[in-house]
Amino acid sequence: MQRWGIGNPPALPMREISELARRAEAAGAESFWVADVGRDIFTVLTTVAQQTSRMRIGAAVAICFARPPALVQLAASDIDELSQGRMVLGIGTAPPAWNEHWYSVPKHEKPVARMKEFAQVCRLMWRSSLANPVNFEGRALQIHGYSRMFPPLRERIPIYFGGMNPQMLKATGEVADGWIGGGITSPRFVQEVVKPQIQAGLAKAGRQPGKIEYVCPVSCAIGPDREKARNWGRLHLAFYANVTYYDIVLDLHGFQKETQAIRAAFARGDRAAACQAVTDEMLDTYMLAGTEEECRERMRAWSGCADVLNIRHTYFDPSITSDDFFAAYEAMFRLTREL
Repeated sequence: MQRWGIGNPPALPMREISELARRAEAAGAESFWVADVGRDIFTVLTTVAQQTSRMRIGAAVAICFARPPALVQLAASDIDELSQGRMVLGIGTAPPAWNEHWYSVPKHEKPVARMKEFAQVCRLMWRSSLANPVNFEGRALQIHGYSRMFPPLRERIPIYFGGMNPQMLKATGEVADGWIGGGITSPRFVQEVVKPQIQAGLAKAGRQPGKIEYVCPVSCAIGPDREKARNWGRLHLAFYANVTYYDIVLDLHGFQKETQAIRAAFARGDRAAACQAVTDEMLDTYMLAGTEEECRERMRAWSGCADVLNIRHTYFDPSITSDDFFAAYEAMFRLTREL
């Protein structure tokens, strides 16, 4: 049976995020995933942990280059304790421009090595104590004499990597417990690129294939007004297509021309033209966009491509109201019956 979870829309007020989490759990979601966009990811995860009792709660994903591992592992272990062992720590690099221009983080020469070491250090810190401090000398990270004052609920919280390029996917197979997809993905991308690269990493590390859980996002833009909903989807894809990080999945489907037009429009400050450059074919490749009824058949195309489908609604368009979000999520709950 296809397992599914819900992706959090950060545009909702916090009290409504709590309500959405409760509704998702009641509807049968096995997990609730929080992106590191628009809100502090660990505050939202804490809130969701307090409002639910069964679902896993996952960071999808925490931007680790803007935070030291000592603070990330503390936040994750506190939320894990609060939720009684339901925390999944997803981590990712974020696009280089975000790190440099938004977070004032210098460019890292070894991002893949840093991700692998970040996971390793978090695991060492969860097991550390005054009698067993962490001393770590890596290519990207150096830790001296760190120790926890008291043990966490679990000494090994699952760590999932968010990544798209082959090197990061191989690293996922080498050291992570799971993979979480990004803002643009497709069933074909998961089958033809993600899984083979992760399997190569598993083989390199001598790990068994079943050691990785695949969490694939299904981005939605759903409403009774078809054109309005699809325009929400166009903005979603335009935003992500403007990030070179996603070239690997855009190129796979042959959307190089559309991608160039989107980026040219953003470069001259024309958001409307960037959205217009998103074609219907792109929408139907990467999203469920339109009315609930027309999305029903397309939902079936995603079934089975990953262990867990993270079904989430776009939130970039400021015209989307709370009522729009809740109506869309109720439709998404119903669409899961097609999986």
